[in-house]
Amino acid sequence: RIAFRASSTYPIPTHFSLVMKKLTQTFLFLFLALQFPAQAQKVIELNKSRLDVGKRRFNIVQVVDARYDTTRLGIARLGLGNRKEPIILSGSLEPVLYQYFTSKIPAESGLPDVLLRVSRLGLWEEINVGGFEGARVAVDFEFFLRKGEQYASLGDRKFRFTEGLGTNVTKYHDDNLRAALQSAVDYLQDSVDWKKTDALPADMTLEQISQRITPRILTEGQLTAG
Repeated sequence: RIAFRASSTYPIPTHFSLVMKKLTQTFLFLFLALQFPAQAQKVIELNKSRLDVGKRRFNIVQVVDARYDTTRLGIARLGLGNRKEPIILSGSLEPVLYQYFTSKIPAESGLPDVLLRVSRLGLWEEINVGGFEGARVAVDFEFFLRKGEQYASLGDRKFRFTEGLGTNVTKYHDDNLRAALQSAVDYLQDSVDWKKTDALPADMTLEQISQRITPRILTEGQLTAG
């Protein structure tokens, strides 16, 4: 009887070859992820947040977007390649914010009606000298009390904030915008003396309030003078 020894023409994979295979697959995945991004922009979601109001003193009945650039909120860095993509809302700023306010604080009869003017709203990410990112927000609000067909100024609120320090802070933009909107409510709730609003002059029209902010271009002499 002749016995045959089984043998294979294929070598058993070594530990090194398995590691190289894993590395090749990883690099291929990263390359494809950078070349074909799954998300082309950052969309801010507001509907999951809440507003802390306490005892109601006002209604927010209208939002006016007076920003110079109304096409986006800012720039986010997405993916491993930190590619720059626009930050946007699910729709135009005015209806989205109006729906947000009315869903969280529905209008009540007998309360003063307020128009909220957004003259600046910026979301972006900065990288410090240590290589860490921070999610930043800068918002300028102006408030107007409706008196018939005219409006009286209730003042303004500037909100600046930085959230998170790390390698991926894009997720904080949603919270930053919610915090900015909360600051608008806090101003109306705590910084306006509603007992004295009857004496405020109603000297603004809706057309004046709706005029869009235009960037100021400085001359060389103005730049030199500071």
